[in-house]
Amino acid sequence: AKRLAPEALAFIAGTLRLFSIRAEAATEATAVPSFELAVQNSPTLASLRKDVAAFGGGSCEDLDVSDLQISLERDKISGEAMPAAILCSSLRFVSMIGEIYGGSLNDAEAEVFDEVSRSILLLKPKNKSSPLPRFVTNAVSEAAQS
Repeated sequence: AKRLAPEALAFIAGTLRLFSIRAEAATEATAVPSFELAVQNSPTLASLRKDVAAFGGGSCEDLDVSDLQISLERDKISGEAMPAAILCSSLRFVSMIGEIYGGSLNDAEAEVFDEVSRSILLLKPKNKSSPLPRFVTNAVSEAAQS
């Protein structure tokens, strides 16, 4: 039961692309076409990176990302921390999968990780025009190493 679901990693890769500098262009190359349509039709999704930067611009530069939880409670879904929680949870998921499957992947699964790796590279957390907070940069680094 150590099967890796390529569909799940494709979804995570698409989610990560929503937080890239140019989300609309980045989601055009995702394996999940619905991400491209969602970004084109939703200004909220197109500005997720700005929301994370704004959340991180406060007093939470050294925030422990394990404190960021995805919730289905109405007040938390629309809270200012939710975009950061989605991004950091996606990155934690990539790190966990890398730790579990590292070194034991066949060619098909490695191809799926290639898509995730490309998505991580598109985040460019230290971009001068749109930097991400330190806690996100650390999470990106951790995910990339796994």
